[in-house]
Amino acid sequence: MSVIRASKRGGECAYCHKIFPKLTKEHVVPKCYGGVYTIRVCAECNNKRGSKLEDPRFVRWRREHPAEFAEAVRESTDPKQTQTWLNLRL
Repeated sequence: MSVIRASKRGGECAYCHKIFPKLTKEHVVPKCYGGVYTIRVCAECNNKRGSKLEDPRFVRWRREHPAEFAEAVRESTDPKQTQTWLNLRL
């Protein structure tokens, strides 16, 4: 089985797992809450999630990638804002 790598030029969306010719950068912790760690997702998934912590696609990704999510939280440039985001239920 071959693995399709994601880049801005295309690949597999980290959320919906469909293949796209172009992917967008998705901040795991939203940029406005100090996030810098990014993954590649399709524009539709990126727009639907927005900054919601409880978006079903994002919840599934978090469950499948707990180490990456923890790293994204650790890498935040504003830990206080990141904690605020983690406490939100949007």
